[in-house]
Amino acid sequence: MSEKPITSATNSLADLKLGEGGSNVNDMVPEDFSYEPTPSELNNLLTEDGKILPQVVDDLKSESLVVRLIALIKIQRRLQNSAVNPTAQAIIDSNLVQVIVDFLAYEDVRFQERAASAAANITAGTSEQTEVAVAAGALQKIMNLCPFSSTGLQRGALYALGNIAADSSHLRDRVLREKGMEPVMEVLTKLDDNVYEESIVAPATRALSAYLKRWHPGRFPRSEFIPVQQIVPILAKLIRSRQSATSGDASETLENSVISLSRICEKGHLAEAFDTGILRELVALCSSSNPIVQRFSLRSLGFFAADTEAQTDAVIDAGLLPTLMTCIASGNKNTRELACWTTSNVVAGTAKQTQAAVDIGIIQPAIKLLSDPTEDVLVRKEACWVLTNLVVACIKHPAQDWSETLYDEEFVMALCGALDMEDNLVRRNAMSSLHQILDSARSKLEQGKWSRVVEVMRDADGPARLRVVRDTHPSRGTELGNSARRLLMSYFPDYSRRARV
Repeated sequence: MSEKPITSATNSLADLKLGEGGSNVNDMVPEDFSYEPTPSELNNLLTEDGKILPQVVDDLKSESLVVRLIALIKIQRRLQNSAVNPTAQAIIDSNLVQVIVDFLAYEDVRFQERAASAAANITAGTSEQTEVAVAAGALQKIMNLCPFSSTGLQRGALYALGNIAADSSHLRDRVLREKGMEPVMEVLTKLDDNVYEESIVAPATRALSAYLKRWHPGRFPRSEFIPVQQIVPILAKLIRSRQSATSGDASETLENSVISLSRICEKGHLAEAFDTGILRELVALCSSSNPIVQRFSLRSLGFFAADTEAQTDAVIDAGLLPTLMTCIASGNKNTRELACWTTSNVVAGTAKQTQAAVDIGIIQPAIKLLSDPTEDVLVRKEACWVLTNLVVACIKHPAQDWSETLYDEEFVMALCGALDMEDNLVRRNAMSSLHQILDSARSKLEQGKWSRVVEVMRDADGPARLRVVRDTHPSRGTELGNSARRLLMSYFPDYSRRARV
């Protein structure tokens, strides 16, 4: 008996595997079958109301397996090639997700490969689209195919697993429960054996970085987590061997590996990463033409700079500070933000580390960024941390030559400008720093410095700005408002009363 077309939701395509259902060889797809849709076929695959053409829908459910495969190839290629891709939603709106996912259960690897690729593209869309694919059984059916029988199938499956894990915490947890990280680790732990091509290593590292995006150590038994001590040296090796890659799968592997290492560092596994000796490579990658590689390399270095004294010394010795001078002037706001954040971590270190940052001249660019009202607010926030951490360092180490920086006009004016920012933590830190500067000058009986700071603050409308902070409704009566009030009463009594309306 030949296979029947799907006529209702109760007839699952999973039951219509190649080679089953009778002896009619015309139902089989020839071994040498080859088909590639034309650009015209792909461009005209959707109806005017954004659904898959009815003929293609019918073809996916045809009695002929060849016709089904042709229809599946059209959809897979359309998903793969669309620059602005409405195809995933069209598949959902045409009720075809279950049909496509069920092709994963076919015995013919050609159906499996195309269905896995389609699933990867659907799960790369919105959260709603990913949920639909998972609800249709995409995750379970992909895992049922392990170990994967072809490179094409493995590549699509790994991308799909990564997309599902990256979508949300509960889907990441579901990937864990389904042991979805096992095929990823299978690839990554066999790099030395050259078992897998770069086209497989790239999606495996993508899946790892996606998993780590929502990694919360402690929520699962340790046996279910990524083995950090095992994976960190692998990531270091991938970064070293591909640090000059600028395109193709090798470039994607580098990007994913740098992201993964940064996320592992973020979760506190700095010692494991430090032991790989990867710092100089990360410093070099801060000059990468790939903004993602640049950003996540700098981010990892920022975590090292915020950790132990030895690690901060090591990143400085690896050439971090000259790199920060370049990054803080970058045209990319994310890079400028991370450069300021990393600088603030160095400045918050020992006197020697603070001295190194001051000597290279990085405080002045931070002052400039904070003083620019048109600069991105997150960049200004991190630039403010550079200045406020320097104030703390100067108070701790008053004998250092750079403690005189606190009384510079531009330094004080930049902190006054931070009082206008909407971030209450930034305003509180700026006020605290201004208060410390004034108190320090007065305690040392340095009337000239104290008078100069007061004059600069008045010229920068500092007292008026403090009064706004004190009297603004969200701040009134809070610690922020009270801090502004105390600073006004101590040094600007003529502004301590409420402004007349």
